[in-house]
Amino acid sequence: MEKSTSKGFGWVIAAIVLLGGAGAAVWFSQQQPPASPAKDAASSESSATASAPTPRTLPASSLENRPAPPAPTPDPAPSPTPEDSPRAAAALEEIDTVLRDQSIPQDAAALRLVALAGDGSVPEPIRNDALQHAMNLLPDESFHSLEQMIKTKATPADLLDLVFHEIHNRPVQVQLPTALLLMKERAGEEISQQARDLLSFHLERDLGDDPAAWTAAVQEATNKAIADSK
Repeated sequence: MEKSTSKGFGWVIAAIVLLGGAGAAVWFSQQQPPASPAKDAASSESSATASAPTPRTLPASSLENRPAPPAPTPDPAPSPTPEDSPRAAAALEEIDTVLRDQSIPQDAAALRLVALAGDGSVPEPIRNDALQHAMNLLPDESFHSLEQMIKTKATPADLLDLVFHEIHNRPVQVQLPTALLLMKERAGEEISQQARDLLSFHLERDLGDDPAAWTAAVQEATNKAIADSK
């Protein structure tokens, strides 16, 4: 009976020791200081820094050897046109003076304009303008003043066309000699064939390639038209 009591007492002591050890462990864990927030933040920042990519920098030699961008090319200055030349300005002034100056006789004004129209140093648009004004002022008896311009091979076709169209508004004694001149002097050009067609209409026949026959027929028809006009 005594031996049984001693054994039961031993188990009680062992249980007390175990409970005491467990309580001491709980108490010790509660006494540990909490982790520092600053330390946690520093740790997080360190992790973020370690994971961020490092920006790539070019070596100084690469920057120095890199070619400079090309400079912008300026727009080319507009090229001067013939209409901007001093001769063009003088011709325009001449036209303006002739048309405005009432003291200049009409026949003289027309001849000055014809001279401008025949001047190869004047830009073609201005020559065209001068000739159109001349046609409005040129009397029938002065129409022969266009002869030199018709004979000049460098005369632009547009000016010859103006002359050809104008003779349709003139009497037969002006039409026929001018058309004959166009046909002979501008041979091989379109205006020559047009003049030949006009002559054939008035003469009621085509005289072929015989210049002398054309000249004689035109002279005869012209004399007749002058006589009939009196």
